[in-house]
Amino acid sequence: MGQLNIRNVPDDLMKRAKIAAIQRGVTLRQYVVQAVGAAVEAPKGKKAAKGA
Repeated sequence: MGQLNIRNVPDDLMKRAKIAAIQRGVTLRQYVVQAVGAAVEAPKGKKAAKGA
């Protein structure tokens, strides 16, 4: 499994992510992995498709 470290995350974003994870009953790591996975699988817009 790969490793990813993210620095300089805005405090407000970090707080909202922690709250969202708690509300879903998952760890922050699980929440972030799910969010990134969903973003990668999301349909691409016209601008994104042109660059691909």
